[in-house]
Amino acid sequence: MSLKPARTATFLQALKETAMRSGEAKRLHWTDIDSEKHLLRLDEPEKGSNPRIWKVTAKLIAMLNNLPRKAESLRQRHLNTLKAIYINARKSLAAKLQNQGSWE
Repeated sequence: MSLKPARTATFLQALKETAMRSGEAKRLHWTDIDSEKHLLRLDEPEKGSNPRIWKVTAKLIAMLNNLPRKAESLRQRHLNTLKAIYINARKSLAAKLQNQGSWE
């Protein structure tokens, strides 16, 4: 399955700006984005966390607004693949930097 660079970049930018978990990013809906106020709302957190709201950059809002709106949620089939790629990249980087932490 080929991943589209714009979707991948948007997903990673959202993780970078909000520090949300990748599973939480997969649960976002279009209604969770406030383009005017540059807010991103998470109503379905993982691991017993509380719902959160982040002030995000205009860059991320533009990236989100450029994604195709084929469904009610942002969830795309490729996000499961993207999550696996992201986790493997983190493990690889941790090994390279000899900083195993919880990735052992």
